[in-house]
Amino acid sequence: MGTNIGTSIQVNGNKPPNVAAVLIDPSTGEAMSTTSTFSTLIRDAFDNYVPEEIWHPSVAGGDIVVLDGNAAGASYIVISKDPLAENTVTTLTSVANMQLAIEASFGVHMSQRVLGQEFSLELVSTDNIPTTFTDLTISSVTQTTTTIAVTTSAPHGLAVGNAISTYGVSDSRLNYPALVVASVPSPTQFTATAGPGGTIQSIASAGPYTSGFVSLRARLGGSASGTSMIFENATATNASFYSRSNSGDALASGAVNGNQSVSIGSTASVQLVNTAYTYAFTPTTEYRVALMSDRLQWYDAAVDATAQATARYTRTQVVPDNTKNYVVRLRATSNRATTRPVGKIVSAQKAGTTTATITTDVAHNLTTGDQIVIYGIANQTDFANIATATVAATASGNQLTIVMGATTPSITSAGGFVARVQGGNVPSSFIPQVAISATLATAADGTQALTLTGSAAWTGLLIGDYVNVHGLRVAAGGADLLCDGAWKVRNVSTTTLELGALQGTVPPANFGATVCGGAIIKRTDLRISFVRLYEFDRLRVEALSRPAGEVAASMPVVVQGGSVNVGSAVLAAGSAQVGLVKLSDGTNTTAVKAASAAAAATDPSAVVTLSPNSVGAVNLAIPTLVADVASAALTATTTTAAFTPTFGSEYEVNIVLGAVTGTTPTLDVVVQESDDSGTNWYDVYHFERITAGNQVVRSPKLVLTGNRVRYVQTVGGTTPSFTRAVNRLQGNAQVDTVRRLFDRSTIVLTTLGSATPALAARGCKNAQLVINLGAATTPPVMKLQATENGADWYDLPGTVSGVASSTVQLTVNNINALAIRAAVGTAGVTVTAGYVAVKAF
Repeated sequence: MGTNIGTSIQVNGNKPPNVAAVLIDPSTGEAMSTTSTFSTLIRDAFDNYVPEEIWHPSVAGGDIVVLDGNAAGASYIVISKDPLAENTVTTLTSVANMQLAIEASFGVHMSQRVLGQEFSLELVSTDNIPTTFTDLTISSVTQTTTTIAVTTSAPHGLAVGNAISTYGVSDSRLNYPALVVASVPSPTQFTATAGPGGTIQSIASAGPYTSGFVSLRARLGGSASGTSMIFENATATNASFYSRSNSGDALASGAVNGNQSVSIGSTASVQLVNTAYTYAFTPTTEYRVALMSDRLQWYDAAVDATAQATARYTRTQVVPDNTKNYVVRLRATSNRATTRPVGKIVSAQKAGTTTATITTDVAHNLTTGDQIVIYGIANQTDFANIATATVAATASGNQLTIVMGATTPSITSAGGFVARVQGGNVPSSFIPQVAISATLATAADGTQALTLTGSAAWTGLLIGDYVNVHGLRVAAGGADLLCDGAWKVRNVSTTTLELGALQGTVPPANFGATVCGGAIIKRTDLRISFVRLYEFDRLRVEALSRPAGEVAASMPVVVQGGSVNVGSAVLAAGSAQVGLVKLSDGTNTTAVKAASAAAAATDPSAVVTLSPNSVGAVNLAIPTLVADVASAALTATTTTAAFTPTFGSEYEVNIVLGAVTGTTPTLDVVVQESDDSGTNWYDVYHFERITAGNQVVRSPKLVLTGNRVRYVQTVGGTTPSFTRAVNRLQGNAQVDTVRRLFDRSTIVLTTLGSATPALAARGCKNAQLVINLGAATTPPVMKLQATENGADWYDLPGTVSGVASSTVQLTVNNINALAIRAAVGTAGVTVTAGYVAVKAF
């Protein structure tokens, strides 16, 4: 089918030209227009990083922004969030700003995903929303099953779909780091049932409580216009998308009043090399956004792959303002109400009971009834980690009591931390193994290395990950080893973990192996391998109608994947048209026939367009081998069952032969197709006669015209046996139609007018006749015949005289026929026939 390019071009945008492009009218060969199209604003692969050169950093206390990667071409900026802090924001903002239209691509990946720590990729305007949201005081809050109902002391100004956090509620179960407003019953009331983590935990009944606050989670960091992609839950294949225009409300993806995340390509890092002191992470996915004056589109594709990109979020209604200036911003946020340590454990004691008394280094601010977790006490036999939210029996000051394990005699240990669980959320960043021995020594590179022995083999950590050591204390007495802080994993092997200090961590003097307790918290790191940003002008090219027969001016179309949605128009059979497509799907053929005129319905090849055929991902797998007949011995003539092609427009058949036995064994294999799901069959391709084994016999690529395939296998000789398998290689290559027929019995070469069976020739341009003879007194003269209806036959130009004990051929070019056959033009006398072959191609 063809679509023709017209000569009308519209250039959108007001940026100065920088790249010349000449467009050619394919029908005339003349130049059409010259215009600017494209300019690079940012192309940063982070081989180096100089603040304020390309990126302006704003780094919150405890967060880290640093260049990393030292092998396999890996180089990336790391934005690492402090797991001990909440309500902090770190950003990297492009120094350059730009106007629409913009296309950006991001090679970003993450060490982990934690609910409450949000990472945004943003194209946002340089101006902010005029009004700012002030945290609201809660006058009453309750939760029943999965609905939290909040009343604020003043009008909240919230709308359905707003992203919020609740914090400071006396019952920690009702402190949620990420919620979405589900309903607004009044100006001072709202409810929520879910957030990016899905439906909230179910609580039979809690409250009312008269404490706490509501904070707003900024979707675009306060910018008045733009779009963002936010990694805001713990699933590597989820993200939430937002768009805003002129200070309005941000339009979300997903469920507006609940979980606003949708599926994306994975954010997981790929570790290229797993070797000590080698840091080589690369992204799994490249994320792209095109931002234009009338639409925006987020999509992604696997990095360094040829797979088709997948669209994730498109907006044509709420589109960022095209009059503003925009920047690229990478924003990392720790929300309110994240589950984090509230105190390091300096003492854990039991005195002949199951109840442990925990003393922390500072006032923990817990209240009786709070849910907590405990990690990292040195004695894991008597003070094993509490990894699920558990209610403290009593809590005040810097002490609390809680049931931990079995009854034990008087015993004391130390190390690790207590964390208040907010909203039932226990992050996976709390590593379950405990540091039970620590050594600080100078490594070969001259830096200090902290080596920790785990209570079991370390899990959840890779070389190059960033962690926080927390509560590393001597087991006996609880003395601080002064090693708490941010560290980088230099090596990890079973129970041995070697760490190097990161910025902000100043180790003490070296010390030898010390029995200790202590916890490891994995930091959430956003790794940025590349950012590319382009400004471009948009060219609008109109496709103008042309006469249907003007094939030379048509536009080729290549379908890469997705759905091909077309109409169901049908032409009358025999009409001379361009671009006819024959249906190979029986169901669709029937459906189109039913909606067609009777004359057209008799011929599915007259269908112009397909409906509702589609091209899916499986169709792009080229080629695919299908084992139609498993390897086995064949001793008698048989016809296989019908096989249904699963995809593709062409196929190749190969016959894999093993042992062949018997006296003068022969095997003739014919490929047949059916247009009506197996009721009627026609020959497509005859293989040459097979007489020997241990070989592979292949057909050429055959255009698929039917919707079923089968194989007729004719065996000859005395006690023949052929061990064979029949495979079909499906594909989508563009190939010419090829058909072949061998006749060894039907035609009588000594009878005038005797003919071979008919061979379908539709789509073929040439015909060939081959005659093989043994002894002959008078060889026959042969000719080719063609038909348009299967009944009335006419001679094609030329004849060929057979030659005794030889093979000769006749080729006729430029045919256009429904079918062809070979016929005897002059009868032979006393002829020993070998075979007559007819080929259309």
